[in-house]
Amino acid sequence: MKNLLDNTETGTIFLDNKLDILRFTPQVNKLFNLISSDVGRSITHIVSNFEHAALEKDITQVIETLSSKELQVRTKSGEWYNLRIMPYRTMDNFISGAGVDLSQDNPR
Repeated sequence: MKNLLDNTETGTIFLDNKLDILRFTPQVNKLFNLISSDVGRSITHIVSNFEHAALEKDITQVIETLSSKELQVRTKSGEWYNLRIMPYRTMDNFISGAGVDLSQDNPR
């Protein structure tokens, strides 16, 4: 699974119910200032390169409502990304947080 995630074009962050980082793909590093020692830290303590200030609220809403959310967000340098937040389900179908996927949108 790790090899598959590391080789996709999509940046992904997996969070637990407390918004602590469980794991992330290398592609996320362009958009969040993450290093391997950030696993276990809250996503709210990590600086992002987005102009979207409500990320924490959006993730919490997805976990509480179990409804995915899709947005277009802009980076501080003017690039656009598709942001998709989905409930993260364990193998036994237990909601254990959220997955945050980021992929670059077509230039505007």
